[in-house]
Amino acid sequence: MDLNNQKGTPTARVLEEGLRVVVGKGDKARLWEKVLVEGTPLRTAFPRIYILAVKKSGCVRDFWIKEGVMGKWEVPLRRNLFDWELEQWGCFKACLENLNIREMIQDTIGWLHDPKGCFTVKSLIEWWTGWVGLCHSIKSERAWRVLFFAVTWTIWETRNNKIFKNWEVNAAHAEDMIRFRVAWWFKFLSGGSTDPSNSHLAQYSGSMYRFKKKRKFPNRLEWFPPNKDVLKFNVDGAVRGTMGPAGIGGVLRNYQGKVCCIFSEHIGIHDAITAEVWAIARACEIIKNRPELSGKTIVIVSDSQMAVSWINDDDRGSSAHTQTITDIRNALGSIGQSSIVFSPREFNSLADNLAKKGSRSVRDLLTWSDL
Repeated sequence: MDLNNQKGTPTARVLEEGLRVVVGKGDKARLWEKVLVEGTPLRTAFPRIYILAVKKSGCVRDFWIKEGVMGKWEVPLRRNLFDWELEQWGCFKACLENLNIREMIQDTIGWLHDPKGCFTVKSLIEWWTGWVGLCHSIKSERAWRVLFFAVTWTIWETRNNKIFKNWEVNAAHAEDMIRFRVAWWFKFLSGGSTDPSNSHLAQYSGSMYRFKKKRKFPNRLEWFPPNKDVLKFNVDGAVRGTMGPAGIGGVLRNYQGKVCCIFSEHIGIHDAITAEVWAIARACEIIKNRPELSGKTIVIVSDSQMAVSWINDDDRGSSAHTQTITDIRNALGSIGQSSIVFSPREFNSLADNLAKKGSRSVRDLLTWSDL
């Protein structure tokens, strides 16, 4: 299809938005124009850094300095940064760290709507028709009704946390919390969850909807709550492929099933077991840095039997993860009444979804609610 003849049409926009540069050697893809952050070029996502950059053109490789086996990114600036510019600089560097120079691979164009990144007519049709009738089904109407309450509840909660607890307000985290609540409450209304946070709102939104017929749902394994004085921290790691973009995620809940904390983070290119170990390490770090969790009994749950056995057995472990495992053991010793246990994957679905989100995202999520 000739996009030049279709320029400005919906068809052209869909095709253009589905194409992304996949960086390999970095000798063709232009850093500021072709490297995207959630669909936005770096120069648009970080305008202040682009203005201050000495070099405003060049390929990805021009900003990469090889040092031995590894290397580092170097983007010279015209002057030292002011304090208010440091946050954008930190986010910019984090995006660069997620880029990987791969000497044996050429820079290519990838298609977002296919798992392998290859454009096919079938993948385009499947993606295109997936939008047809999006808001005209029983499920979609229920989801839209839930969305209103998820948005208003999150805005109200964020406002209270800012005014009464002096918490930092982050619009990106609020958006992620809205998505999380929509998914969780929708699952509750569909009979797939027994006790989500603020379920009374989900029930109220569900009461506004009239079902045409009674629907049956298959039995499934569900997360089960801890004892009354115990918190449960389910964690997981996810990798796209055998060795690829990896993410970690976790959810901390009390005995009532109330979500106290969720996190979802991208950790670069790793294998599956590394992601599992890092997920446990991140949970330990979060617990350690939260004063109100001091003295609480917390059970960290992972669906990786290998990672759990490495940490709990002093005589076992992987040389590649020795330092991380040691850090986890030291953290557990300083936290107090905490332990790490194995649980089947079927009981860890929410943490798994958060980890998968992290593997696809360049924006980390860490959000809290009242314990």
